[in-house]
Amino acid sequence: MALFNRMIANIVEDTTPQLGGELDCQSFTIGFTEYDNGNSGTSKAIDWKLSNHQKVTMNGNCTFTFTAPTKACMLSLRCINDSTAGRTKTFPSMKLAGGTAITYTTTANAVDILSLYFDGTSYHSQAMLDTK
Repeated sequence: MALFNRMIANIVEDTTPQLGGELDCQSFTIGFTEYDNGNSGTSKAIDWKLSNHQKVTMNGNCTFTFTAPTKACMLSLRCINDSTAGRTKTFPSMKLAGGTAITYTTTANAVDILSLYFDGTSYHSQAMLDTK
């Protein structure tokens, strides 16, 4: 039991654990904590090393910057508009489906979810707009 407790402690203490093969979760899921970036203001830096899933409340017309994660991964950003209509979102360069720019929702209290695949260099994006 003492060896098992040391092994568990090492897993918790290891900030960069690696698997030697595939991880089989069977019929279970792996959860993530959504990182709350607070209010947007007019500029907001999103550091993807903090969490793959993040949210921001839009309280101004905002220009976003991204700090890239260290590895290729799936990312999501939930943008929640406050009670003022007309909030705009400007994101860093992203590869878009069909090369078509996304028109983000500007109505009050709307929620847009930006889904990204980061390939180690570029962000490939799609969006779910005005989710309820």
